[in-house]
Amino acid sequence: NPPRPKKRSPSLYQCWIIFCLVVLIGFAVGFLRLIQNTRNLDDDYNYVRSDSLSEEQRKNWNPDAIRQNHELKYKQNRTVCVDRTEAGECAPIWCDDHRQASWTGTVIRPTDTRGLHSLVMSMSQAGKEPEDHHFHECAVSDDYHFIFLHVPRSGGTTIKTLLKKGMCDGGSFDESKLSCSETAGGKRRLHFQDCAEAISAHDAYKVFSFVRSPYSRWLSSYTMGAAFAKSQTKQFPLSFEAFLNNPQDLLKYSTKEINPMHWLSQMNFILDRQGCPAVDFIGHLEMIE
Repeated sequence: NPPRPKKRSPSLYQCWIIFCLVVLIGFAVGFLRLIQNTRNLDDDYNYVRSDSLSEEQRKNWNPDAIRQNHELKYKQNRTVCVDRTEAGECAPIWCDDHRQASWTGTVIRPTDTRGLHSLVMSMSQAGKEPEDHHFHECAVSDDYHFIFLHVPRSGGTTIKTLLKKGMCDGGSFDESKLSCSETAGGKRRLHFQDCAEAISAHDAYKVFSFVRSPYSRWLSSYTMGAAFAKSQTKQFPLSFEAFLNNPQDLLKYSTKEINPMHWLSQMNFILDRQGCPAVDFIGHLEMIE
């Protein structure tokens, strides 16, 4: 019998080819996962559709129609100034070169003073736990003379966290006093206070706030509610369109972390009793970089 041929071991070139293929496959899988995890609004819809809706609800799912029917006329690049008449009414006017127009948000310069007549809600009444109630009040700086008014589900918690980190030397915020370091002149760099009280006590301070597209704000409230509800009940039959028509139904499935203020109109937090803005500047969350 002829001798059996010896098995040839893979050459260095073949090993290099195999290694490159494995690396390419790994990169491809990682890239696909990255795309899957990076979701925009439409991806959020698909996420809600696949994870939260029944089979019948999936058949009737039409995010484009819902978007068209419920999106308000929110212009993130529009700049509007506000004047107040002698009768106490306010009238929006387009800003000109003399009104400090800014492309980053809405510039407001009311002529009369603000006070406790403000409709600004006390965020300490938002129904949250006592240990974090300062996140639901206004952030006030006596050192820099500003007041940040928090509109729920519009980036306010993130902004307050950044203010604490930037103005309180990282970890020097005193939770018991709801404030951080005082300056040499005895002024507090940052503290939290009931919004109506803060605006009334510091009329000369600049008050600013941020708003968000009503559509994405409501979608954010819904997806958060759906996630909490599923973690508690393992089911969530409420569709997004049904939530838009009757948002209180969300409380039937999850009450621990959901607050009705999350879908209350943003105007309730930034207007006074006359319907005029209680702030000096309104930024748009979409324009933050």
